[in-house]
Amino acid sequence: MSSQDVIEWNDQVRSLVDKAMQGISWERHIKRLHVNGNWTLVHGDFHPGNVMWMTEENSSFKIKLIDWEMVGIGSGPQELGQYIISHMDPMERKLFERELVERRTSKEKCCSWEFCWEEYKIVGVERWIWFLVYFIDLRL
Repeated sequence: MSSQDVIEWNDQVRSLVDKAMQGISWERHIKRLHVNGNWTLVHGDFHPGNVMWMTEENSSFKIKLIDWEMVGIGSGPQELGQYIISHMDPMERKLFERELVERRTSKEKCCSWEFCWEEYKIVGVERWIWFLVYFIDLRL
């Protein structure tokens, strides 16, 4: 490894990454998700590049999700949080994030607003940090 390959981390980012990495265990994951059984199958890498829109002759459309290599057990709000943090303009996110989480909560009816909001805020950021570490590791 050359000196050009060394990445200097901000102390706050290093602290967040360390905390996120300490929480990675199957036991902790299952314990957190089994609060009222609020878990689901998650894509793991949900972003616009992994969505195909297919138009049908009758003007309807179908959506196909691709690139399932990171599929796993997680929470819907967790995946929504990671997607929004990664792919929405910050100002637009601030305007619409509560509404998006509320819509998800009202449609699923699987968990409380409070659970979904906490999962969205905390675990969405954790997933984003995990991706940051994952992609840096690929670079090295």
